Amino acid sequence: MNLNEIKESITKISEKSNKKFNSKLKFIFDDGVIFIDDTKDKIDINNSDCKAECSIKISNDNFHKLIKKELNVSLALINGDIIIEGDMSIAIKIAELFE
Repeated sequence: MNLNEIKESITKISEKSNKKFNSKLKFIFDDGVIFIDDTKDKIDINNSDCKAECSIKISNDNFHKLIKKELNVSLALINGDIIIEGDMSIAIKIAELFE
């Protein structure tokens, strides 16, 4: 998956979900960044490298596995395939969106 395909996937997931995490989150991928601002009435998803309360570094391939439910998140965290910086509670809320 490239960055545009990932952004489309995140947009679709957010549109289907009625859950809010009321924070700013940044995914850092191999080929760029996706910034999610869920502090407003309408969620904003863009490619700006803005300051976020939580940053998740993950490869494009592992993100693809994550949305297909082929990635064990616990093992990926232990192995360093996913790196979370900042507010861990936001990352937990995000994980609920992928269930």
